[in-house]
Amino acid sequence: MRLSTIISRSCRSLLAVALTAATLTGCGSSGSPKSGPDPASVVPASAPLYVSVVVRPTGSLEKDTVSVARKLTHLRDPFTSLLKAIQSESKSHVSWSEVKPWLGERLGLFITSLGGSGSSLSSLAKGSPANLAGKIDRQETEGALVLDVSDTAKARAFLNAQAGHSARRSSYNGVDYQIDPENDALAIVGHFAVIGSVSGLKAVIETSRGGSSLLRAAPYRKLSSLGRAGALANVYLSPAALFSSIRTHSKEDAQALRATRQLLRHQQQLYASLIPSSDSIAIDTQSISPEGDALTGGALAAKVLAGLPENSWLALGVDDLGQAAAQELKTLQSLASTVEAGGASPMAGLLGSLSAKGIGLQRDFLGWMGSAGLFVAGNGLFNLQLALVITSKNQAASRAAVGKIARLVQSSGGSASPASLPGTDAATAIKLKGVPFTLYAADGQGKFVVGLGAASVRQALSPSGTLGDSAAYRTAQAALGHGMQPSLILNFSTLVSFLDAAQLQNNESLGKIMPYLRSLNALTAGSERSGEVERGRIVLTLH
Repeated sequence: MRLSTIISRSCRSLLAVALTAATLTGCGSSGSPKSGPDPASVVPASAPLYVSVVVRPTGSLEKDTVSVARKLTHLRDPFTSLLKAIQSESKSHVSWSEVKPWLGERLGLFITSLGGSGSSLSSLAKGSPANLAGKIDRQETEGALVLDVSDTAKARAFLNAQAGHSARRSSYNGVDYQIDPENDALAIVGHFAVIGSVSGLKAVIETSRGGSSLLRAAPYRKLSSLGRAGALANVYLSPAALFSSIRTHSKEDAQALRATRQLLRHQQQLYASLIPSSDSIAIDTQSISPEGDALTGGALAAKVLAGLPENSWLALGVDDLGQAAAQELKTLQSLASTVEAGGASPMAGLLGSLSAKGIGLQRDFLGWMGSAGLFVAGNGLFNLQLALVITSKNQAASRAAVGKIARLVQSSGGSASPASLPGTDAATAIKLKGVPFTLYAADGQGKFVVGLGAASVRQALSPSGTLGDSAAYRTAQAALGHGMQPSLILNFSTLVSFLDAAQLQNNESLGKIMPYLRSLNALTAGSERSGEVERGRIVLTLH
């Protein structure tokens, strides 16, 4: 959902300047105001979505933000273009000189409820593409933008100018506010300038008068306390609560949303932080969910990634592929069955088709799948290696799956023939219609492999060297820090070499992003769990 669908003209104008003010003028070195109260102190504890941003960073945070922005964009003043783009979209004419005298260090944006329809969820369950954001009704969306203020008199004068002469005036719990022609409510509440829906503003006033605040809410306090220092922005999200806040206008919409809330019942709270450094950008996450819900990025994922071929430039590990896929399947089936009255679900059709061929997804595939890894190696089309490697929990079942895959391919118009590959107990060569290369499905040494060409399968089963012993792995570990093990590694230099060798950079769309890809060095990610809290980290390093 775009922010512009939630916040109308005056609020977007202010946000456009606030988000870019510090780096446009170097305000950190010219005497930024000291840190004021945390906007979360006046955000209601019930808010399911809250975003906070340091809009006037100082010291190392300011330097690091500017450094990574310049490296990414190759521009001396990267935020000037960003400011112009945001102001153009919002038709904003607010200048930094109007904001600088009163703007504090931080802003917060919260949403308490979304207005609109859940019919996009119904469409998704039936297989039709739909844009949930397009179903959100701005007029029914409640929330507000809360800005730290260093000079309340100047901030009030600015809000008065933004509201205009035709604004309606009102008061709530002793706080005067205005409602502009676009139904934005504007007011000074304590040390904050607030712009948002009327109910959003009233929620801020109530919280400032002693109501329960997000800052004091146990989940928010717990997760935010685990974050690393030096964050430029933070996001707090309660997914199930956010979906629960959506207002619906039909029975079908209500059914779809009930199903979605049920599916999200274990996804309790998430806190994410954006942390820049001089040569990297990191996203740290902390989430609360029951043990066993983390299916990717854990200890097993890290172990399987470490065993992938040493020359992999893309490597990904998954804790338990069978369990993850089974949960996703259950999710889709539940959602589809809830909204099936409106039309047939492709999911039901797919499962029915497999059943007619004597295939049961859980019985014949998902049940024996354990931790898994995906790797890509080679810097050109002629030496490209790619394979999915799945640890088998039941070697007899995974060996039988080779034949079942062959029958599925043949029934779909492709060809499959037995193959003999070293180290395998069963293997089949697969040719798909319209695909010029040969795939292999093979089982052996406790692994099930689907690979591009025989060489990929050989490397998957018996790599000449493992990623865990490589310099790239040690660099990824160092980037994650705190003893966290990587479950994703992507080397952009080799990716760019591959695209150059394949002459894919000549593609018009790809050509536009190639200069930015050349600025990137590596991407790595990992996670770890302690009780109900899972911590994750994604790090993008730059040249």
